[in-house]
Amino acid sequence: CRERSRLKTKASAAAWTVSEEMESARAETHAVFWARRAIELAPYDEPGVRRLMALLDRVGDRAGAVRVYDEFQRMMETEYQITPSSGTIALADQIRARSQRVPSTQRVLWIGVSGLLARVPSWLALA
Repeated sequence: CRERSRLKTKASAAAWTVSEEMESARAETHAVFWARRAIELAPYDEPGVRRLMALLDRVGDRAGAVRVYDEFQRMMETEYQITPSSGTIALADQIRARSQRVPSTQRVLWIGVSGLLARVPSWLALA
């Protein structure tokens, strides 16, 4: 069990490294994919959850960031009867507040194409 845990921790760290490299290369869809993979491997990693929320916020997927928070919060309350840290709650609140102020011309849609997601401005997708 310890070996499995150690390997998951290493795999999660590697996924974060790939995510950071993808974000640096402006490959946002791939950065999000690898960040999500890192959290799948280490679901109780609260700093990692905040990193994923911040990444989703930076790429314009604020609803996705809030969903990540909501899922984490539910998991922590169900399994441990605790709430996320004040820093995680504050980040979720900040993202929620920003998502309510985004003009419709700046909103984005995620469109699935051949198993990949593409981010496009909502006004373009509706044209």
